[in-house]
Amino acid sequence: MLVSLNSRWHFSADSKIAMNADSGSLHVLSTEMAERVRSLRQSPSTVVDEDITLAALGVVVLDPAERQKEINEELELNWSRNAVLTVLPTEQCNFRCTYCYETFEKGRMSSALQLGLHKFLRQQVPMYESFQLAWFGGEPLVETEVIAQATAIFHQARNAHRVRGTASITTNGYLLSGSRLERLDTAGIDVYQITLDGDPAVHDSQRITASGHKTHHQIMENIKGVLTNTLARVVVRINVDTHKDEAAKRTACWVRNELADLVTMGGERVDIAVVPVWSADTTTIDGICLSSAHRFQVLNMVKEAACEIKGTTTVEKFLQLSSALGTLSCYAGKPNTWVVGSDGTVYKCTVAFDLPENKIGRLTESGNMELDIEKAALWTQKNATNDPTCGKCAFARSCQGIFCPLLRMQVEKPPCPTEKRLFDLAVASEVNSYVK
Repeated sequence: MLVSLNSRWHFSADSKIAMNADSGSLHVLSTEMAERVRSLRQSPSTVVDEDITLAALGVVVLDPAERQKEINEELELNWSRNAVLTVLPTEQCNFRCTYCYETFEKGRMSSALQLGLHKFLRQQVPMYESFQLAWFGGEPLVETEVIAQATAIFHQARNAHRVRGTASITTNGYLLSGSRLERLDTAGIDVYQITLDGDPAVHDSQRITASGHKTHHQIMENIKGVLTNTLARVVVRINVDTHKDEAAKRTACWVRNELADLVTMGGERVDIAVVPVWSADTTTIDGICLSSAHRFQVLNMVKEAACEIKGTTTVEKFLQLSSALGTLSCYAGKPNTWVVGSDGTVYKCTVAFDLPENKIGRLTESGNMELDIEKAALWTQKNATNDPTCGKCAFARSCQGIFCPLLRMQVEKPPCPTEKRLFDLAVASEVNSYVK
């Protein structure tokens, strides 16, 4: 009888640290068990004494194919029942951020196309168990009324058919006050993702208005206004330039001393997303992923501060991301996700608008979405359900083999998330702080 390593588990390079990617737990293995794991990482083997303990943990199994079947069924069911529509009401922006990759060529969505969007929402929302409406740009708040009207229709359709879902906006937050905030709250915006890149010195060196004005103070005041005057959630996005150590140190200090006040004010309604500034080249692995240990450590400096004020640790956050369904996957790799530009062009990805393969169709004024099936398949045809390498990976549930379908089209092997590639650095070095 042969035993194999359970693909639910991921191991440090020396095999001494084991992570169960389904339960999100860490285990320190004895020297004997670690040696056995190292052997099984090469190939299946007949049963030996150490396998009794490893089997009790679930580290080894007799039928490794069973998990692949479970993963396939879970992913296919999830993808078929859920949809995400991202809409750009305009591609113009009132900011000129130093790291922005957009070109601001297209303006406001036409009235006729807005009506087409309304028809699409009425027709498509009832088709799913969950439907997410996300507003993007440009700066979406430049066209608040476009957002408000469509969001109200979205919620009407959702409520009429008992469909789960939220309406969210990714915004720079500069215009989010007064009558605009009131209008959006009335329409039913549930979540605002707003970027603050650190203290005023760091933020205002990167995120200025088109006319060159500073923005940090106004955005902070507007976030407080959202928390005071609505029940919406706020995700504070912090873009960290991982090539600038001192700026990251300042940002970590700002998180602990000032952003902590917002967390105290909003409680569970405030979350924090710490991400690296992407390279201007957003179509290569170096432009999208962290591959440098030093850059990872710089980013982690800010993540540690964010976790601290949220009452958790980077290891716990890492385990949550690595074990939950779809948390490391990209929306562009899922079949029922679409991005609609202000001119009606349908895309799969929001970071490569000029890429020909990304333009997969059009939303018409009559409310129909006309898609190029072959182009759309470039983004969705390869994933953990049909790629043996991804299907056998411990990160199959979280990454789903679609960590970045944009990169997957351009490289021979699927790109893996930073959490997997830098596992030892992210978890093994801090394992004493969190072990089950």
